[in-house]
Amino acid sequence: MISPLDIPEILSIIFDYLAPLSVHKLLMINFDLSAFNIQLKTLYNLALVSRFWNALATPLLWHALPDAHDLWRLLPIDTWQVVQPATRTKSLVFTRPLCDADWEHAIKVSRYVKCYGYVSDNVHPDMKQDTILASPPPFPLLPSLISLDFTSLGIQSDMAMLDIFLSPSVRMLGLREGNANLLDNMDRILQRCPSLEELVLKSVSPFSVPRVFAWRRGLASLRSLTCATLDLRLLDRGAIYFVKELALIDTLTTLSLSGCPHQLGPGEYMFKAPIIPPQRCWPRLFPALRVLRFHHVTIAFACAFMESWGGPRLIRTFTFHDPYRTARPDAVLMLMKCIGSHCAPKTLSTLHISLLPRARVDWCMHLDHLRPLSAHRALTSVKMSALKVSSLGDDEFETLAGWWPKLERLHLSNVLGAVCSSRTLVALREHCPRLVELSISLDMSGFVPATSGDVPSVDDDEPSGTAATIAASEHSLRWLRVCRGCVFDPAGTAALLSALFPQLTQIDYGGQFPGSGSDELQDETGLAWEQVMRIMRAGRQVMVEKSGL
Repeated sequence: MISPLDIPEILSIIFDYLAPLSVHKLLMINFDLSAFNIQLKTLYNLALVSRFWNALATPLLWHALPDAHDLWRLLPIDTWQVVQPATRTKSLVFTRPLCDADWEHAIKVSRYVKCYGYVSDNVHPDMKQDTILASPPPFPLLPSLISLDFTSLGIQSDMAMLDIFLSPSVRMLGLREGNANLLDNMDRILQRCPSLEELVLKSVSPFSVPRVFAWRRGLASLRSLTCATLDLRLLDRGAIYFVKELALIDTLTTLSLSGCPHQLGPGEYMFKAPIIPPQRCWPRLFPALRVLRFHHVTIAFACAFMESWGGPRLIRTFTFHDPYRTARPDAVLMLMKCIGSHCAPKTLSTLHISLLPRARVDWCMHLDHLRPLSAHRALTSVKMSALKVSSLGDDEFETLAGWWPKLERLHLSNVLGAVCSSRTLVALREHCPRLVELSISLDMSGFVPATSGDVPSVDDDEPSGTAATIAASEHSLRWLRVCRGCVFDPAGTAALLSALFPQLTQIDYGGQFPGSGSDELQDETGLAWEQVMRIMRAGRQVMVEKSGL
């Protein structure tokens, strides 16, 4: 009788699932190296079971090479050795010149490599790039490569090394460089990768308009590009023209823009808008854009960039992150108005804004800052860390709950200012039944009793089929973070929270007591919230035991 493990197709599916970076996992940009090594060891042990298992596991074992030197270890053993000089870490050095026969030995395994990262390395006395380029492989060394991350340190031979790795099969390409060596050859690089789906470009070199115009042929060949991550000198006119050329690609759905924080002085960078060509000269831009992220750019830049579109886009995810500059309330309001007018209300579902809060406590976030998004009823995740002080209290949160009924995650930072009460919790339960995560400032010193009104109590004798009980049991809130606040009656608070949110499993406290900076009082408040969580867990355990009987 044939075992399922004797069937190549079944065994291949199992091995592919266990592979550290198999084809279906290559879309992950960031991965856990420790987990990668564990999976690699597991797959390696399976490859030792039999020749049959080894033949199926070997291609998967070499799908990803996190260490650039792993590729050169595929050359014959007499061509290289690992040394550790007194002043350096371990390094691979070549012991003799290479020849075509050496590359034929390496291609037996290198043809399986799909994910590879390389950092230019030609430091004396190793001189690896000189040795390789003196006798380069006569054929594509990585014919099945899907993901390539190439970092140039400014060595003149970097472009020649990149030519060795490039392949028409590349779908994800990351280029990081500190000089213009790679930029001067960008047109040729892009034409070598006609199937490119994701481009990551990080450069501190100045962009010029003539240089970008020279890339047009390569950019026009990108018929499958869906994601672009650019970390550039965005205030250069050439960089803006480069983004404009990408905007004409009708398959681009994800765009991440990062600027150079030190390109200009802090004061100048704060108010300087980008030099964007007149809108009338541009065709319809970003027709398929769904995800837009800004990192380390000013609010003025982001607003000018979105206004250059000329109309709203079907954006689903919007992120603005700048930890280096403080934000004024009027600038935040300008950003929110721009988001409201250029991100279609029917599609925007995720909004994350993170700015360095101002130290001054008299500059406060009001409901008017969020009013431009009142029509965006598709929002499911809202995270804002922009101003240190918030005036959002019970009335304001009741309004927000009415605006965004599909909320699943709501995080609004509030170090100082207004504090919410149980009214906010009741409003969110009624209007936002999908809410899973909530982060607010909460004062439970005068909460509504758990048995009052339409709030069902955990000890209520009312039949479990009533509308109020069903509504509460269906609410999905599982995580509550109390930024700051107080609780005087842990048992009563636990009863109320259990009644409102039966699925609540985690409460975290990480703020301060209203109107006090006492560390001792903060510790007492934190312990009180921990007691609330313990009481809720104990009550839930009792209910489970009763239901089991």
